[in-house]
Amino acid sequence: MFSYNRGGWIVLGSISLAAVAPAWAGPWAGSVVYEHNSSPLTFGPFHSSALWNDPTAIVGKVNTLDRDDTDWSNPTFREIHMAWPAWYKGSNDPSLTGQTYNAALGTNNGTGLRQGGQIVVAFDEPVVNNPDDGGAYNWGVDFIVHGNSFFTGVEGMTYPNTNMENYHISTGGGVFAEPVTVSVAQTLDGPWYTFVSPTADDYYPTQPWAWDWDAHDWSTQELDWTKPVNPGLSGADFAGLSVAEAIDLYGGSAGGTGFDLDVFGLDWIQYVMVSDPSGFEGEITGIVDVAVPEPSSLALLLPLVFALRRVR
Repeated sequence: MFSYNRGGWIVLGSISLAAVAPAWAGPWAGSVVYEHNSSPLTFGPFHSSALWNDPTAIVGKVNTLDRDDTDWSNPTFREIHMAWPAWYKGSNDPSLTGQTYNAALGTNNGTGLRQGGQIVVAFDEPVVNNPDDGGAYNWGVDFIVHGNSFFTGVEGMTYPNTNMENYHISTGGGVFAEPVTVSVAQTLDGPWYTFVSPTADDYYPTQPWAWDWDAHDWSTQELDWTKPVNPGLSGADFAGLSVAEAIDLYGGSAGGTGFDLDVFGLDWIQYVMVSDPSGFEGEITGIVDVAVPEPSSLALLLPLVFALRRVR
């Protein structure tokens, strides 16, 4: 078990907000902050589509399934992966995989920003600055932002039955990205600190599921949402790999862009802002606090990571 309880921490500052999303327990962003001291903090423009214009869609766990648009006559849910991003409406219920989409309940996958728009989310507990563990688990990364970027593939479109051992990432490890600016604060009164780099909805594309090398298909094993991808990996490391090999390279992580508070010398933050000052029109699907495993949990994790890596 991983501990998300930042024991001993007290939430500093009060949250002044209107029409917030319901609080979400666990490591995910818990609510949207619409205003503070009569000043708006969350506002559009957002995507014109109703599928991507609700800020509350970035609260809570990222969806793992998406509508399969490759068969318009009989759409079903299919696995989201690093070469097939969330787009239509999704779900976190694995039992819906393959079921007729119109007979199942789907939820919005996230929110699309337009130039000038921004969203502020609050965590139920402070996100603390993790010490750099040298790659044992988190490389010092403190929180992860998920978007709907994806690796461009050599073989074109992917389908629900595509064998990811035979579907390859393009030369250069190119990602279709729409950079989103990320800022953080300890209190709603600020100051706000803005990351110049990295940007969200970029590296590393969301990857909810492990790959089963023996069955040559998706497994039912979810990867670790609170573990970042090695931030030292670049496009060159993914270039030409099969998606299955790239999943192994994620090292057990479910992907997303990692952010380190060391850049600002902050010990903790409570709020994250995503915005689009430059008109890239990116999408955000969720924000998660990086876990610090208990020593005993780390010992249990390492065999799992190695088990996900099949020697070929």
